[in-house]
Amino acid sequence: MVLTANAKRFVVAAAGSTGARLDGDLAVAAELQDAIVSGKVEVPRATLWLPKVGPGGRKLQKVGQHDDVRFVDEAAKAAEAKARARPEEDAKAPRKLDIRAVAGTVFVRGKDLDIELESQLRLSTGPGGKPVPHGSVQIRRGRITLAGQRFDFDSGLISFDGDTDPRLSIRITRQYPEALVTLEIHGTPRKPQLRLSSDPPVYDKAQMVSLVLTGQPGGQAGASGSFDPTATIATAVLGKLADKLAPELGLDVLRIENIKEKDDQGSLTGDTETRLEVGKYVTERIYLSYAHAFGALANQNTNEARVEYRISRRWLVETVFGDAGVVGADALWTYRY
Repeated sequence: MVLTANAKRFVVAAAGSTGARLDGDLAVAAELQDAIVSGKVEVPRATLWLPKVGPGGRKLQKVGQHDDVRFVDEAAKAAEAKARARPEEDAKAPRKLDIRAVAGTVFVRGKDLDIELESQLRLSTGPGGKPVPHGSVQIRRGRITLAGQRFDFDSGLISFDGDTDPRLSIRITRQYPEALVTLEIHGTPRKPQLRLSSDPPVYDKAQMVSLVLTGQPGGQAGASGSFDPTATIATAVLGKLADKLAPELGLDVLRIENIKEKDDQGSLTGDTETRLEVGKYVTERIYLSYAHAFGALANQNTNEARVEYRISRRWLVETVFGDAGVVGADALWTYRY
């Protein structure tokens, strides 16, 4: 089978919207043999124009088969018989995959993301008959917008070595008035590793993460102690890429702040705690958030979840619980004058 196509302003669905457009060329060649399915996909050039996808929306109920519902009509019986026969057919004639995909220059363009990439991927059959990916996707150049600020890609490599969780090597930079801030992301999307640096080294880690997320350096240098923003920044960068390449629900709240610590008697200790909060309004009345406190004391929550439920315009119920066993529940009444 051989297929060639030329797309010009071809409308595709993205995040439930039909505002995305595709321009480019495509060539597919595939062959089916007794024991192997081989093929090659080539994309010499392409440009994907992404629509602006804002936060919010609802995840719809799945419409697949339910375990507690069974159909007994003729179509259902035929499908059940086919499902029983499929393992026998697979056992008799197992097929292997050998699919190669090569993309030359592909542009992915949107309001918050504009990158130029190329890829060479191969999908083959691994142990147990499961398909495994090999190859890489390389970001040649581009820019990404985080919290209204433009960062430029110095390099970007996403590589697969037989695992669905790829290896990352991403480097982005932004020039601030006093220094060039560099973000390097390595590891995998599940366990990202991040290095932050400034040239000249005038910012500490807390100030750099505040710069990335708010545009301001925040507190004084060295005040954050053992502050480690790895998960925070890596998630922000990877999340932005995921939002554009495979859109998901966005966040309604992203807040970073320095809080003066207090002892058990309520007196200030002189230390400052850096706190990061991300939150989402599930409905107009229900708000869920997660907060991480960098440098929290032993009797304080490092990771904390919060649920707010607005009963009416004046009444609000708030619950908090965390990994140090510090929990609470409050009912708040508000009067505005």
